[in-house]
Amino acid sequence: MEATVNYFIEANLYLVALCLIYKGFIQPARNYKIARPFLIVGTVLSLGLPFLSLPTMNISSAELNLSHILTEVSISNSGTTSDSMLAPFSWIKVIYGAGVCSLLLLFVLQLVQLLNVKSKATKTNTHFELEQSTAAFSFMNWIFIGSSYSSEEKTVLLRHEQVHVTRKHSLDILMCQALKIVFWVNPVVYQFKTLFQEIHEYEADELSWQESDNYLQLLIQQNFSHFPSLTNQFKSSHLKLRIMRLKNQFTKKITPAKVGLTVALFATTFFINQNLKANAPQMTVEKVQQTEVDKAAEFPGGQAAMLEFIGGHLVYPKSMKEQGIEGKGVKPT
Repeated sequence: MEATVNYFIEANLYLVALCLIYKGFIQPARNYKIARPFLIVGTVLSLGLPFLSLPTMNISSAELNLSHILTEVSISNSGTTSDSMLAPFSWIKVIYGAGVCSLLLLFVLQLVQLLNVKSKATKTNTHFELEQSTAAFSFMNWIFIGSSYSSEEKTVLLRHEQVHVTRKHSLDILMCQALKIVFWVNPVVYQFKTLFQEIHEYEADELSWQESDNYLQLLIQQNFSHFPSLTNQFKSSHLKLRIMRLKNQFTKKITPAKVGLTVALFATTFFINQNLKANAPQMTVEKVQQTEVDKAAEFPGGQAAMLEFIGGHLVYPKSMKEQGIEGKGVKPT
């Protein structure tokens, strides 16, 4: 249980650091050729680095002397923790599990809705055509285009959506959905899908745009029907930047200094987490097995020696001796 909680905390810290670093150094450049690999590799590292640990210090109970701190130690045969201490953790697990189940159910419903749309669409050689629709989106190898567009517009939209298909952009969206389901308590993970979709649109724009067609007009129309978040949609988000990129190839270079600083910040996050784990003492409590006592404890020399010791060291109060006060079986000498 403790290992799971530690992994959850560390993975979320790495994801937060990844998002902050990306927004600070990578996103302003609008360079999808670097941005997308950075996010993918960073996400994989964020999920994998918590499994790595620096050597830890193990202290056994024999090596750790607590006699000057503990005045009494009570040992019981119960191996369970108090119910009052476990109650908060139980509620946390219930709340977390409910969130995971809800998001997982929503994901399944979105898949069902997508399959339902596919079953009603008309299959052509290149895409699925939706009757009386202005939608344009893709998922995995499926491309959906509404029938309300002209042949020229369909050609433009098809070329755009084919970039999403060939570049496997849907895998990024599915990864973001998985992150949201598992780490739903972390508000940062909800931004990853938006970041990836921004990269996807820049890439699809650059690889599918041709000056001779009405690509920019389609971008400006902003009349596309929307579909569940699992799909890649030809929509007009980041419209100004997308047009600037298409007309002027608006892309800033990522300097070696930014790359070095990015790596340094992520590495710093890693070593902070690892050093905290490595410097935390871990006590290995040795299990004490209760066995039958072979011989009862006794005074050295036996009972006769014990009585002789007591008689030789017993001092009768002088005041009581002078008053002639006697105790039971004791006479003043």
